[in-house]
Amino acid sequence: MANYTYDDFGPEAPFSDGEDGHTRKLVNLAGAAMSMALIAGMGIWGYKLLVRDVTGIPVIEALDGQFRNAPEDPGGMTAPHQGLQVNEIAAVGSASEAANEVRLAPEDGILDPEDAPWGEVVEQAQKAGENASMSVDDPALAEEAPEAGQGTTLFSEIVEDIPEDALATDRAVAEALSSDLTFIDDAPAEETGAVTGSVQRPSPRPARLRQTASAPAAAVAVATPEPVAAATSGEVDIASLSSGTRLVQLGAYASPEIVRSEWQRISSKYPDFFAGKQLAMQRTTSGGKTYYRLRVAGFDDLADSRRFCSALTSKGNDCIPVAVQ
Repeated sequence: MANYTYDDFGPEAPFSDGEDGHTRKLVNLAGAAMSMALIAGMGIWGYKLLVRDVTGIPVIEALDGQFRNAPEDPGGMTAPHQGLQVNEIAAVGSASEAANEVRLAPEDGILDPEDAPWGEVVEQAQKAGENASMSVDDPALAEEAPEAGQGTTLFSEIVEDIPEDALATDRAVAEALSSDLTFIDDAPAEETGAVTGSVQRPSPRPARLRQTASAPAAAVAVATPEPVAAATSGEVDIASLSSGTRLVQLGAYASPEIVRSEWQRISSKYPDFFAGKQLAMQRTTSGGKTYYRLRVAGFDDLADSRRFCSALTSKGNDCIPVAVQ
């Protein structure tokens, strides 16, 4: 086996940098430059991320003048009662300043005569006045002849005595009930003289014809039944009724006598409807005037009073369901 010693080899060659050392330096510098660039880029990106919401708001330049203009003539229909002080609270939300000039609101349109309420009542009253204004030849009959408008005396007394500020329903019911009152001339037809004017008197009938026609007339008069009185339960004090008791109101009149007279007339006209019902008169004062309401008691509930009013309304009478307050 051969032995080797250090002496067998010559001295080592000295270390030299050469090309390998230069390349290594270039690589290190390039890596350092890339690291610095990466750090700088991260810093710039983070700064932009923080200030992006502030600098990214879009800015719009405002235009000169109004954005929208109301047309001078918008067209359409103009609502009535515009510009009134009473409408300022609803439109603006607060009361306006005191006005220098105060004017009343304009009146509503006037109805035609045929559209006015109770036109038939007025027409009947006018016809009754025209018929009563005709003169009679016989002085004795002229003294007994009714004056113009006498047939509507009770009608005027009922309507005119109602206070102006009374309930509209009271006035309407009073006018409706009084429309049934007509004037009846008690003078026999045979004793009436000739009427002056353009009305022609019919020629006299033969004696036999008068005798023949008088028999059926008498038979019809005998066969006409008397008004049947309703089986009412009398009159009840409205103060004794408990609150909430159902009633119906038929009218409002100037005195208790007129109320009882109307109660007797209506209850006798419809005895089936007023069976078991009671008169409940209520005294009311309004505007310094006193009037009396014709009310009917004797109903079980609201439905019963409504059925009663429906039955009377179908016969041409006014009826309003009410309750004791």
